[in-house]
Order: sequence, then structure tokens, then C-alpha cells
Amino acid sequence: MLERLPMYREAAGQCMGALPERFDVAAGFAENLQEHLDLHSSKRIHAQQ
Repeated sequence: MLERLPMYREAAGQCMGALPERFDVAAGFAENLQEHLDLHSSKRIHAQQ
């Protein structure tokens, strides 16, 4: 998904100038969420051992 983001951002930028910033925010949120989930799952694994 994230690797295709520049293509979406470019297409959206041609339609509406405000959208690329929204895509940046969404990408940042997705990355932060993934890091949080990775951290959470690694904590759970350590707790089980």
C-alpha cells in the first residue's frame, strides 16, 4: 500500500491541491500504527516466554 502512495498522491494532486498533505498525514499515521502494533506484539511475545 505505502509503496503505491506516491502514485496516488500525484493523481490526487492533479485533482485537488490540498490532498497530497492528507496522504502524507495518512501515511504517517499508518506507519505509526504499524510501529505501535509491532511493539505491542513483541511485548506480548516477551510476556509469554
